[in-house]
Amino acid sequence: MKKYIVWCIPVLLWLAACNRPMTDNPPIDAKKMEKVLLDMNFAETYAMKIPATDSTLSTYKNVDSLKQLYSDILAQHNLTPDEFRKGFDWYKAHPDKLEEVYQNMLNEVSRLNGELKR
Repeated sequence: MKKYIVWCIPVLLWLAACNRPMTDNPPIDAKKMEKVLLDMNFAETYAMKIPATDSTLSTYKNVDSLKQLYSDILAQHNLTPDEFRKGFDWYKAHPDKLEEVYQNMLNEVSRLNGELKR
């Protein structure tokens, strides 16, 4: 009987640790996430402008270039792909916060667009 109790306690502690609620603090703060996602959106636009080797695919994204651009963007912001994924998953689980990030991105694009028109 003692043998089963000794095994049950660690198992119960492990199960309790697995069921912890997601933290309320994002792994990546909102300002940094805005900058990363904005850079990734610019990279997507840029990758669509890079000519593909096959002229029939010229309207599609240049995936190889985009992969390298994403890697460079994450490095520039001192993030690993796993850290970014965890951060983005947190924001997906908190849609109100993700909406704020996207709204701030739109505001920044509008500001940059206004500067270009001057």
